[in-house]
Formats: sequence, C-alpha cells, structure tokens
Amino acid sequence: MRRRTLLLAARLPALAAYGAAPEPAPPGPAPAPQPSPAAPDVPGLAVYASRYDVAETSSRVQDGLRVAGMVTAVVDHAANAAGVGEQLRATVLVIGGAPPAGTPIMLEAQRAAVELPQKFLSWQAEDETVYLAHNTAEYVAARTGLPADSPALALLRTASLGIATQATGAAGPVATGAATGGPDGYLVERTADTSVTEAIARYERAFADRGLAPVATVDHATGAAAIGVSLRPTQVILVGNPRVGTPLLQAAQTIGIDLPVRFAAWEDATGAVHVAHPDIRAFAQRHGVTGADDAIGMIEAATRGAHRHRHRSRRLRGNHHGAGGVPRLNRRRPRDTRPPHRRRRRCAPLAARLDLPAGPPLGFALLAHCFTCSKDQIGLARIARGLTARGVGVLRIDFTGLGESGGSFAESTFTVNADDLVRAADRLRAEYGAPSLLVGHSFGGAAVIAAADRIPEARAVATIGAPFSPDHVTHLFDAARDDIDTDGAAAVCIAGRSFRVGRDFLADVADQPQRARIAALDRPLLVLHAPDDDIVDAGNARRIVDAAGPVASFVALDGADHLLTRAADADRVAALVAAWAGPYLDGAKAAEPGPEPGTVEVTETGAGRFTQRIRTAEHEWAADEPTSAGGTGSAPDPYQLLLSALGACTTMTMRMYAERKGWNLRRSTITLTHDRLHAADCVTCETDTGQVDRIVREIHLDGDLDDTQRAKLLAIAERCPVHRTLHSETLIETDPV
Repeated sequence: MRRRTLLLAARLPALAAYGAAPEPAPPGPAPAPQPSPAAPDVPGLAVYASRYDVAETSSRVQDGLRVAGMVTAVVDHAANAAGVGEQLRATVLVIGGAPPAGTPIMLEAQRAAVELPQKFLSWQAEDETVYLAHNTAEYVAARTGLPADSPALALLRTASLGIATQATGAAGPVATGAATGGPDGYLVERTADTSVTEAIARYERAFADRGLAPVATVDHATGAAAIGVSLRPTQVILVGNPRVGTPLLQAAQTIGIDLPVRFAAWEDATGAVHVAHPDIRAFAQRHGVTGADDAIGMIEAATRGAHRHRHRSRRLRGNHHGAGGVPRLNRRRPRDTRPPHRRRRRCAPLAARLDLPAGPPLGFALLAHCFTCSKDQIGLARIARGLTARGVGVLRIDFTGLGESGGSFAESTFTVNADDLVRAADRLRAEYGAPSLLVGHSFGGAAVIAAADRIPEARAVATIGAPFSPDHVTHLFDAARDDIDTDGAAAVCIAGRSFRVGRDFLADVADQPQRARIAALDRPLLVLHAPDDDIVDAGNARRIVDAAGPVASFVALDGADHLLTRAADADRVAALVAAWAGPYLDGAKAAEPGPEPGTVEVTETGAGRFTQRIRTAEHEWAADEPTSAGGTGSAPDPYQLLLSALGACTTMTMRMYAERKGWNLRRSTITLTHDRLHAADCVTCETDTGQVDRIVREIHLDGDLDDTQRAKLLAIAERCPVHRTLHSETLIETDPV
C-alpha cells in the first residue's frame, strides 16, 4: 500500500480577520536553531526562520488560513517521497487563501489564477533550521503582468505577512528574493476550443493517463460569487506525482512551493478561453535545480500531451465491409438498458493508506471519509492514529475522483463509493487480512452500511455523524438543480472547492434502499453523533438507531463539531470505537513468546522508517521519531522515553517516602525537558570543552505539606534510582547474536 499524504479540505469559517495583524506567537516547545547566515535567496520568495518544527509551523499556517478563509490543500512532500521509497527532509506545502484577497488581482489579470490561492512552504534545511516561505506580491505581479504597486495586491501582501509571522514566531522575513521577469518566458499560454470546465476536465483526463494525480481543483469564479463579485469563468487544477517531483525536491527543497504544478483555464472578455501553466524549466531555474533533467522532461512531456489531449474519436458501429467486400462481424456489445446510474463502470485506481500498530494487529478496520473529503481529512487521520495506537490496523481510501484516487468525481456515485469499499476490503484481505470492523464518517457512514453485506468478515459497523440516507447531501446542489436537469451536469461549490455533479449522482442517491439496508443489518452497529452537529443534524442518528433496532448502540459526542476538528474529539471517537469493537475484532494478538522477565526487546516494525515495537514480559509500547526527523510521529521519541523514565522514577520515589512518613502528598507532577549547552556555560560541570546534555526537571508537589517536608521530598527526588544511574558511570556491553 502507498503511504502518502496529499490532500486536506475542510469546511471553514469566513474571512473577517484576513488582513488583521498577527497575534503574538506563544512560546514554542523548544528553542529552534538560529537561522543560517545563508538563508535561501530565491527570486520572489519571502523566507522566514521558524521557531517551531515543520509539523507545528505548517499546522499554524493552516490555523491562520482557516481564520482568514480556507485551506485548499496540504501536500506533505516528505511523506509522498517516502511512499515511493525515497528520502526527503521534512517539507510541507499548505495552499489556501480567501476570495477577498485573490479576486481583485484576477479582475485585473485573470492569468494570475495560476498563482492563486497563496502557497506557504515549510521545510527543514540541511543544518536543521526550519524555514517558512511564500511568494511575494511583487512576484505574483511580475509573473502575471500586473504593476507591482497595484492596489489589488495590498490584501495579499498584508495577509501573507500576517500568517507567516504568526506561524513562525518571527518578526519578519530573513530573506526576500527580488521578483524579476514577466509572464513571457514563464507562462506557457494558448487558447482552447472548449469551455473552461471542459478544459480543466481535459487536463484531468490527460494527466490521469500519464500517472499524474489531481491534488485539488479551485473554481475562482465561484469563490468570487460567494463575496458578491462577478468574475468570468476561471478555474485551476493542481496535479503531481511523487515519483516525478521528488528528484526535483531532493535537488532544491524550495521548489516544493511550485509543486504540484498548476494549470489554469479562464474565459476572457471576448469569450475566448485560455489555458496556461508555468514553464517547469523556469521553475528549475528559479530554484537553482540542476541534474534533474529526467524529471523535468517527464513533466514537459505530460504538459505537451495535455494540450494535445482530445476526446478519442468514436468508431463507427454496424456491419462494415473490409478488403474484398468480405463483411466484418458486428462486435458491438448488447445495449445496456439499465438506468445510467446502475450501469457498471470501469473501476478507477484507488489511493489508500494503511496504518499498522507497533505489534501484531488485533484486527483490521476499513475507514471511509465524508462527502468530497479525502482519507487525509484531519479528523479522520486522527481517528486512524487513535485506533492504531489501540492495536487496530486501519486502511483508509480516497473514494473515486477524490484525493489521490483516479477517476472523475463527476462520474462517481454513492454506488461507486460502496463498490470502492468492497474493492479495498478485497485488497486488504488478499495482502494482510479481511477487515472485521467498518467505520464511516458522515457520507462514508452511509457507504459502509451499504457495503457491509458484501464484506462477510466485517463483524461490526460504526458510523460517525452519518446521514440516515445518502440523499441528505442533495441540498448542497439546490442552486444548480436547473443546470443539472438541463445540461446533465453542473459545477457546484462545496467548502470553497468546485465539483462537477451530474444527473447520475442525484438519481443514484435517490434510488438507495438505505432504510431496508439498516433494518437488515445483521451485525452490531455503533452510532456516534454530536447533538449540535450543524451539517448532519442528530435526528439522522435517531432514525438510524430506530431502523436498526436491537443491534444498534448510540453515543452522543457532546461538544464535537461535524468534522471532528478538535484533536480531543477525534481521539475520544477512536477510544469509543476501539473499546466497543474489541469483542468483534479477529481476536487477541497471536500468541508469541515474549522476552524473558527483566529484559526489554526493541524491534523495528516496518510500519515507518523509525517505528519501533518495545516489549517486556508483560507490557508493550512503541517508539518513533517526529515527522521533522523523518519519522511518522506515531509514538514518543527515544529522548522523550528517557525523560519519562526519569520522571516516573522520581514520582514513585517521592510517593514511597511520603507514604512511609505518613505525609499528605496528594499528587506530584514532573515536567522535564532536554537540551544541550556549551560546557563553558555550565558552572557545575567537570567538562569544560564541547557540549553537555542538560535535563531540566520541574517538580510540583500538591498536598498539605510544610516547607521542611517539601524540601525533604525534593532531596529524595535526587536519590531516584534512574537519576542515580544517569549520574553514575554506566557500562554498556553490546553482544552480537
């Protein structure tokens, strides 16, 4: 299975604070390395040194964009590289913005759509400095033919600075590359003989044929309409493939801000349709990329093919005569008389991510995402991690036409989504083991119910914020109903993104016997729903429970939102599902001999680059490295485990002493940090050269204790066995076996 992370789309609040001044950044978890004196100097790039790691920096960018407008996509270049067997230092691209910032620019120059929404790239450099960068307003102006002093650029300039300083804790950029050149030599632009929507669809089909997956599609005209501004049809599609892009990123991480590649289509004032994309060689030159000619050539070949792409001509049907007048057989298949939404379609390739626990899985779960979301939606990803931490292997997929999966969303239906789940279960069964648990969020909850009877090993089903019937989503298309009925399909805007929805989809969701499916469900059903869900109201949960009867259990997710955007809510869902599903999983871990008493066994799991399974005779836990160090962040890192050992030993030692003395120590809390400092700065150290390790231990004692008792407990803390081991001379013997 590919282990990749690409797309995150969320329903986000509106824009009031887009141009607001940034809030002061709170102190970071640890001081970051000082910025390198050689901060990247890339034309048109504003670069900031971040006090946080890459994961935290990109997360803070997303938080800022959600306040400002929306997150269009998140591309984890390092995770994608790992998915194709390559190594890349932590590099994450966040794409997003708001129509009030971008629309004025496109009203002056529609080709600016190629550079919008804004992009924020965070990465860890070779010297471990973490940087954040975005394109300057001057760069956007130069590349699209706008004057640099255009008032239309003001909000983009202010908002980019505000989000970047808040995300990094920096006062401003450490480097700003001059914007040079213009549209000529940068944009490859030509006219098209079709509509904007069809031009984007052609791009999508052409790239799918060449293994380049669409990451996101942005309908700028729909976004403009949402703020009451009329913009002629303007759309952008982003496409990429880690096998092609990773060599470029290995040559220069900063090129990650220009990958995936963008392709724009727009209609000008005369009605002519233009298509354009940046010249990949101009990107390579911008970032100083050398030695990646093969990757550049592959992208150029794909873009040339996309411009040549047309619908394949249809062959004439019927009896035709060949050479010599011999009639050829009519090879036409019998006509399919079923309604279009019930006809079998060619299956598109599905993208998936399999998360495995540190040890043998208790069982496998198949996890389905919400409508127009992806497997990497943040709430769903947290649920997957929570289940994995509790011993369950989790497979999550992108439905056809979404995320990294192939196919077109316009041709996808609810029936296709249910088929996708069955196909995923088949693959999981063949390679690892069949899923014994089906979990679906929102629209995905309805899909797992529909697929359950075709996955015989699935012993339990759980839904999270699910609608009673899949036709619940049709209210999203009310404004486009007339166009869909007239033209057969229409573009609709959902969570700020454009999707093409056709008659087949509407007919399919209306034709689902969901009540009968729920009533016939012959396995336990857990229904989780937030009482205040404003997307799918809680009445849907009541109808599901009533239809299912005695097999159903209901749990209210008080305080949660529909997308489970709070980490605590997603982890609560994972804990509830894991506890409830325990009896229905395939069984306890396979019996295997454990380590001898008194020994600790550490084994690589293969689930991640650094993921470790740690066992004693009676217990099991895990270790990993954070994503910024090339790990998956699935467990504490070795130094955190070391600190936890010291902290636990300290509290245990003080507890035993307080109990022996009869003192009222209600609770002790230890906070520990680890860093290194120059020996010359350490007054109490015997070493006077190089660096020494420092552990700072803060002890909080809660209880009715006088000053003498507190002082004695702090002194006892110094006698904790682990503390003494760290201070004493330790001999480590390594024996090969």
